[in-house]
Amino acid sequence: MLPLSFSRHQGKKNAPRLLATALALLFNFAAFADADTDSLKNLLRTKPKNEATILAELCWNYKYSHPDSAKSYGLLAAKKAKAQKNDAVLSTAYHNLAIVYGAESKFEEAINYNQQALALKRKLKDQMGIANSLNNLGGIYDQQGNYIKAVDLYKEAYAIYKKVGNPESLAQINLNLGIVLKAQKQYDNVLKYYREAYQIYKSLNKTFEVGASEANLGSFFLEINQPDSSIFYSKLAEKKFKALKIENFLPVVRANLGIAYAKKHDLASSNHYLKLAAKGHQLFNNKKELSFVQNGLSENYGTQNISQALLYAKEALNNAEECKSLPEIMKARRQLATLYQYMGNTKLALQNFQLYSDLKDSLFTVEKNKQMSQFNVVFETEKKDRRITELDQQSTIQQLEIKEKNILLYAAIVLIGFSVFTAYLMIKKRRAQAQMELNAEKNRQQELRVKEVFDAEERERRRIAEDLHDGVGQTLSAALMNLNGLIAKADLKDPQQSALAERSVALLSESYDEMRAISHQMIPNALLKSGLAAAVREFVNKINQQTLKITLDINGLQEKLNENVETVIYRVIQEATNNVIKYAKASKLSIQINRDEDGISLSIEDNGIGFDPSQLKKSQGIGFKNMYNRVASLNGTLEIDSQPGKGTLLNIYLPA
Repeated sequence: MLPLSFSRHQGKKNAPRLLATALALLFNFAAFADADTDSLKNLLRTKPKNEATILAELCWNYKYSHPDSAKSYGLLAAKKAKAQKNDAVLSTAYHNLAIVYGAESKFEEAINYNQQALALKRKLKDQMGIANSLNNLGGIYDQQGNYIKAVDLYKEAYAIYKKVGNPESLAQINLNLGIVLKAQKQYDNVLKYYREAYQIYKSLNKTFEVGASEANLGSFFLEINQPDSSIFYSKLAEKKFKALKIENFLPVVRANLGIAYAKKHDLASSNHYLKLAAKGHQLFNNKKELSFVQNGLSENYGTQNISQALLYAKEALNNAEECKSLPEIMKARRQLATLYQYMGNTKLALQNFQLYSDLKDSLFTVEKNKQMSQFNVVFETEKKDRRITELDQQSTIQQLEIKEKNILLYAAIVLIGFSVFTAYLMIKKRRAQAQMELNAEKNRQQELRVKEVFDAEERERRRIAEDLHDGVGQTLSAALMNLNGLIAKADLKDPQQSALAERSVALLSESYDEMRAISHQMIPNALLKSGLAAAVREFVNKINQQTLKITLDINGLQEKLNENVETVIYRVIQEATNNVIKYAKASKLSIQINRDEDGISLSIEDNGIGFDPSQLKKSQGIGFKNMYNRVASLNGTLEIDSQPGKGTLLNIYLPA
């Protein structure tokens, strides 16, 4: 199931597509959850007693690749489960059918099957099943824009997951909450929710869920206008989905890549990914998403290729009207009006613009009516709740009069049991607390050891730099002065002796300059005096720009940072840049440093020959290990995206 956040446009930017809500529909607990499709079909031919279970699992296995087959298997599973009065299998069949219809953006059918599955799970008192169905329903309402209903369902599911103790499900709720906040443009907490879920899935080694988290991070960075980071995470997601052969999600990620490249004014790459996305949506008959991509292609071609732009806009309109997607119809009409106006066809331009305006007004009216309807439902519900409360109070008074005599006896029994239970809980809590404190102390000691190593390294760098400057530097300076003075006084008439003297002076001067360069590289004065931004600019300015063109973008570093943080970032930039110069054969290098209230992000990207990141583990070099350990010492993350011939992108994030 794919969430359907729609685009805003006129211009060069479409809204990014999201994937996290799809995770809400990936819970299934059938008996053959890991079985191969062919094996299931072979089992089915033997007509076993658990035929309904196998049919339900085939529905699950075909949910994205062959939706028509999935529906056939699911409906047959439901029919047989009903005949057998097997509510557990019937709830699974309904659950899987909801997934299939949701993936096709048929929300009414998806809601209906989810509600039937939820009712059966409540009857069976299946807590995880109840939470999963609540979560799935929240995802569908989320996609429809009913955020109030979605959040209520998410919170109810969250309470059950927390009670059961399921970190994977909690991570997925984090993703869903991030989507709701993003749709409401409450960006402050979105990244926090996304990163928390991302780290949980990575720790659990959940490849698909990690890919979905990366897809959402790519979407988020696109929303806040950071296309480089968006491309980095979207490509990670694309790679995982391709490896897992989850073809249904690839078009959404590729659509985001197309939008990101359009933001970078790389229309060739943008069109490449948008066309791949269009093929994927055509394959799975997802007309709403196909319309979104075709609108993007039409905007890319624009007036540069008016015939192609017009063709895509018309196709987008046809697909949007077929699936009754008002936002995409509006966008297609507006694009057609713009294109016809450019072509000089005023009649068709006005006609399309009028239709666009009418749709915009009607959509506004629908939203207002929806809000009023929700308000009335809330009002009537509260009114009924108050009446029920009044009746309950009267009934309670009568029951209290009857039960009053038994309260003292029950209280004594409960008090004894509670005392025993409380003592048990206190002992268990103390043991758990002691273990947590021990683990925390181990982690703290490890962090201190790593920090002490790097602190010692920096102190040694400073000592060596000072010794070079004050000791060797002074000696070389004095020797150079004495040698110049001696040559000036000596009458060197022999040309060979004169040339030898000049070479000696040159060598001594070169040694002095090299000593100063090493000293400043080991402990840059700008880092100590003016801070990170000045030190990085000074470092970049010393590099030969004719050989390597460097662009530097620094945001949010008006004030000095903690000395350890500045040192780590400077050393990482220094090491990474030296690696580019030595090995990458690059002509361009981009360095971006962004600081906000959540932390600091650093990206270093070159257009060099690239490499296979998996080879880093086999490498004997210590450069990357030092970078990784420095970042880890500050609880940060370091990720590398590179392929042979494709350049390299280094992404670093340090939390506040």
